[in-house]
Amino acid sequence: RVAKKGLSLRVSNIDAVTWLVDHVVYDNFEKNNNQELAKNISLIGRNTWATMTSLPTALYNVVGFTLNGYNYNVGGSTAAAGVSNVSQYNDASNAWAARSFLSLAINGGAALTLNGFGYAVGGNTSGSASFVTKYNDYTDTWTAAAVLPTVLTSNASFSLNGYGYSIGGYTGSIITTTSQYNDSTNAWTSQAGL
Repeated sequence: RVAKKGLSLRVSNIDAVTWLVDHVVYDNFEKNNNQELAKNISLIGRNTWATMTSLPTALYNVVGFTLNGYNYNVGGSTAAAGVSNVSQYNDASNAWAARSFLSLAINGGAALTLNGFGYAVGGNTSGSASFVTKYNDYTDTWTAAAVLPTVLTSNASFSLNGYGYSIGGYTGSIITTTSQYNDSTNAWTSQAGL
């Protein structure tokens, strides 16, 4: 695969979130009920992993995105329940900082970065959700965006050519739906399925 600087990635493993910043891959994974952030520096030639500062709270089913040089963990679950936590990771200081919480607890959805904003897309709130919310890192605020046309969880998302996409997911059964988000009109439209 060829990756570009600042591209946000999400892996299909529900217990991991992966980002790419400045040609360095970060993988946030669950290990022994403890969340640890591992920094893969193989893209700069060392081909090793280094343990970084752990998350403040052990979580799984977290979604993540990269925005303006910072990695963000959004929502997720503890052993007891879903959470609305948002944490920002600063590579320069190797530290996590709490950011504004989501308006409700979500887990198992997707996240993307689009035109200078972060988005949490779909997920599980107490069942599948069509929830979409937009993050402004300059004001540290979340605002509601247009809801997905399909209520779902376990979807994937990405941005491409100025649009956001949500693909696949689960609504009680596995779906092949693809939806495109236009942030100029704050609207989702159906696209060809998987």
